[in-house]
This record gives sequence, structure tokens and C-alpha cells, in this order.
Amino acid sequence: MAKIYAVHFLTEDGKHHLGNNWQGKDANPWKVGETRKVVGTLRLCFNGYHYADTWEKAFLGSFIYGPTACIVQVDDSGPRDLKKGASRSRKLVEMYTIPHAEYQSWKTQSNQSWTGSSTKKKKQAKDFSKYMEKLTGWHDVKGTGA
Repeated sequence: MAKIYAVHFLTEDGKHHLGNNWQGKDANPWKVGETRKVVGTLRLCFNGYHYADTWEKAFLGSFIYGPTACIVQVDDSGPRDLKKGASRSRKLVEMYTIPHAEYQSWKTQSNQSWTGSSTKKKKQAKDFSKYMEKLTGWHDVKGTGA
């Protein structure tokens, strides 16, 4: 099990986008430096603290759930697919607010489904990644951490 830095998005008030409907305690806003853990079997989309390795994967997976962009520390031993992973624990390292107009635009673009070639969405994902790198100073988020 390695600890890595990854990304996650929270609502404007720092809560999980499902609020009380997921893990109960996530109804409370997250605080920088806080670590939370889950019990039970880790399963993508069912149990575990989810994350994306990069800004680009968060965009491509339509995981921009709110305007609060977070750098998180997770363990990478849980289940994963091409765009996300699930971790037993998640530590909130840093939080950044995406201005409202930009957030709405990026979220809309991320949620659109494209027919035919995915070239346009991949370009938008790269543009989103560059935007987030400029906003946060985090270039290649995926990496090991102490």
C-alpha cells in the first residue's frame, strides 16, 4: 500500500456531494488536515473514499461534483478503474475554490456526452487540467507522499 496524492471535488460548503446519503459522517464539511476512514469492503461506487489520479481523469470521469477542488492523500491499494480509485482513508491536504462561472462551464463540459470521436472531450480535459494546475499550483498530482 502506497500513499499517493490525488484529486477530489466537494460542494461549495466543503461537503460530499451526496451529503447525508453517503457514509453519514460526510454530512459534515471537511477541514484541511482531516483524515476520514471507512469500514467494510471497498467497492467502486459503493464503499470507499473515491479519488482521481489527475485533474484530467476527474474531468473525463465527470467527477467535478462541486467548486471545491481538493488535493487529497489516499492509499492506492483499493479497487480502481481507468478514471478513479477507492481508498480506505482520505486526508484532505489542500482546498481551492473554482470561481462560480468557471465551475459551471467546466462542469457542463465534463458532463456532456459526446457521440463519435472523443477527441473534443480529451482536448477539453487537457484544458481543464491546465486551468486547475494554474489555479492550484499542482501540476502532476499523482505521486507518493509522506
